[in-house]
Amino acid sequence: MDEINALRALHARNPAKAKSAFRRSLNRLEGDRVGRFSFVRDAAVVGIYDAIDEVVAAYRDGDGVEPDRSKAFQWMEKAVRDGLDKFCFELAFCYRDGDGTARDIPNFRKYMTLAAEAGETEAMYKLAATYRDPEFGEPSLERAIFWTKKMADRGAPGALIQLAKQYRDGDGVEKSDDQFLSYAEKATAEARKRWLGKGATKAATDADWVYEDLPEALAVLADAKRRKGHTSSARALDRQAAQAAADALEVAKVKGANVGQLLPEIMLRMLPLYKAKGGVVRSGGALPYRAWLEKIYSAIKQVGTNDPTPIPGDLVEAIYELGIAALHGVGGAPDRCRAEKYLTEAAEAGHGRAAYLCALRRLKAGDKVEFDRFIDLASKANDMDAMIAQQVAAIGLTGKKFDAATEALQGLRRTVLYIRNSKHRVNIADVSNGIAHYTDGGALSSMLSGTPSDGRNAVRLSSTVYVNDPTEGQRLREFSQDGSTNPLAFLYQDINEPDALSWQGRNFHVFIACFSLQCDSLNLWRFYGRNGTGFSIVSPMAVFDAESGDGMLRGPWAKTKRTAAKLALHLVRYDDEHVRQTLAELAKAIKPLEDVIINADVLEDARRLREVAIAVLGDLMYLYKDAQYADEKEVRAIEARTLGDPEIKTFRPADKSYERLYLETGAFLFREAGSKVIIGPKVDEADSVELDLRHRLAQKGWSASCAVDRSDAKYR
Repeated sequence: MDEINALRALHARNPAKAKSAFRRSLNRLEGDRVGRFSFVRDAAVVGIYDAIDEVVAAYRDGDGVEPDRSKAFQWMEKAVRDGLDKFCFELAFCYRDGDGTARDIPNFRKYMTLAAEAGETEAMYKLAATYRDPEFGEPSLERAIFWTKKMADRGAPGALIQLAKQYRDGDGVEKSDDQFLSYAEKATAEARKRWLGKGATKAATDADWVYEDLPEALAVLADAKRRKGHTSSARALDRQAAQAAADALEVAKVKGANVGQLLPEIMLRMLPLYKAKGGVVRSGGALPYRAWLEKIYSAIKQVGTNDPTPIPGDLVEAIYELGIAALHGVGGAPDRCRAEKYLTEAAEAGHGRAAYLCALRRLKAGDKVEFDRFIDLASKANDMDAMIAQQVAAIGLTGKKFDAATEALQGLRRTVLYIRNSKHRVNIADVSNGIAHYTDGGALSSMLSGTPSDGRNAVRLSSTVYVNDPTEGQRLREFSQDGSTNPLAFLYQDINEPDALSWQGRNFHVFIACFSLQCDSLNLWRFYGRNGTGFSIVSPMAVFDAESGDGMLRGPWAKTKRTAAKLALHLVRYDDEHVRQTLAELAKAIKPLEDVIINADVLEDARRLREVAIAVLGDLMYLYKDAQYADEKEVRAIEARTLGDPEIKTFRPADKSYERLYLETGAFLFREAGSKVIIGPKVDEADSVELDLRHRLAQKGWSASCAVDRSDAKYR
């Protein structure tokens, strides 16, 4: 005890000398774990605060004493009561995790706040995250942004990057391209300083901040420059970001540090620089293109040794590109062995086209088991060619009959895609005023509820059972003129279920999200805007996809969430001439299939081939409506699901005895510049409604991107 009392007296006179004396005593007791613990506990009791760390660690790890998490917690609690703020951070986690005490989220936030107020940057980061997460109490974007800005004021690159993204997206702040660029520039400057080892105490100890911040800051700055129209600067920054990511991975490799998938994803920014328009590799860019793909592949492998999460889709695409480059000799000699390796890896990571190519190679080699495995992987990735081949194989066709049927059906699929993406393409010239979705006040209120991160600002796809046209989906099928035979009649002659598509032995039901090129139409207010008492939600074309290679079928086989955040929209056609042209093109594509079906050995095989063809045609069938609906100028997003699909949701209308089915898109409404909410011409108390809408949009940080207007429709 004399040694302890001497330490206490020395601590009162000279804390630095007391700390050194304490460390010397610890070194002397290094081999005596029990004696060492007894010493540090006594030292902590008499106020030698450096000993508290040792006591807490001993109780947690059972070093010289029986493990006791509750006593470790009690010692930290005592230290905080005695004014040692450095323990607030650890104490907060004890309350969050129920470590040594009961789980207590209010106390977690209380002590994390104390740690942040004491200048702990990591505590600021945790606080900002918790204020976005309802698990930790009432979310508050205002408090989340407050602590993010506190970190940014201290020059934390991660916080500056986060603020840049928030101003980019209008996430809790007014969307601003100027602020997006400003914070991206600040983030790049701070990250560069830290990368060079200047003026940052974190640089030596926090690997993630060093390795990832500069590449990410450069990538965000490239996006900010691109948003401002500075394309050349953006491309140069893409190159710098990709190279910085590669450099960071090399340093991390040397130091044995773990890094995440963000770095190889940033490296992808180099690839477009080697390609011409249309994605074709430029003749002079083939060598560096393949070399950079090899670097990305090495980076993926480096990260994968310590990161068990699935490889992101864009990195899987890079592995596929490397496989294709090796297969066809792009940027080097063809190497079928390496191509097989890369394509197999891409396939097993979920790349549909890679899996399909692997399946065809196995089929050619006569390996039915491996063909089935890879064709199943491809189908799960929604590769339509693979899905067709799988269906043909399931029918039992083999050899030349399999090849002929697959080729005919895939040819029909290509024709359908061509028609859909050309004749039904939504052109920018068509949407100068935006694309409107008419809805009622209840739906709009729901879309504006919660926080931006809740994703309530979405649109529903409803079953075609609820649409207003009783001939929905049948315009092409039933069209006939001048006594000519409709080419689709051959396919439908044995099919008795017009309202569902058959695929893999399951019935698929069609869901549609309806929009219009007319944002303030009297007729649309009457039919879809609750007789003028509803709202028109207008979005710019930028939030939609004008062209998609995906089909409408979204089966239960798919491994990931299937409804895209960026919906693919297609124009609905009404006039007879469009119908005639489409049927003429389909007739050419159906002819080879007719020959296959007519020559089928078994009637059941012929019927099943027709079912596959009808499912392929499904992408067009719901894009034609009767001429009486022409003034709707409708554009649509279409998907088909089985009734047991887990993504199907339901709600019960107040006046109905049944539940209505729907799918929900990703969040996209209100936050893109050029968005607008138009108040219907018969909405009561429109002034109050407008004020409420402006308030809600401002709360979400969307008031700069989304205007509120009144209808100009002359309602009678």
